[in-house]
Amino acid sequence: MPRRILLVEDDPIDMRFVQKYLEDNTDDQDLIVNTARDGQEALEVLEQDPCHSFIILDLNMPGMDGRQLLTALKSDEKLKSIPAIVLSTSDSKADIADCYARHANAYLVKPDSPVGYKQTVMRLKEFWLGEARLAT
Repeated sequence: MPRRILLVEDDPIDMRFVQKYLEDNTDDQDLIVNTARDGQEALEVLEQDPCHSFIILDLNMPGMDGRQLLTALKSDEKLKSIPAIVLSTSDSKADIADCYARHANAYLVKPDSPVGYKQTVMRLKEFWLGEARLAT
């Protein structure tokens, strides 16, 4: 059964970097990266297929933002066990605290270079697909 990751990001450049590094250098031929440009689109993807290994989401998006998406995910019985990792430009203590209060599983600040994106995404993949034991 293929493993799926949902990437929720409105910035096309950030989306391209994260998606590229999720798909690159993987031994896992059954890895599928689904994308959404806002929280509402993410919920539509998950409604069609709730089986995702984890979700990477941006905070500041038009429409349903990452905060609202976190609240929706963690209040839904079918979706609340999917790890939700925030990847945001904000390094604000208030944003970080708010995301953890909404039950984010991790909070990461977006890197400022392609090399930084590669390192961050490779570590994310290594941990969430390699080390962590996920509910299935």
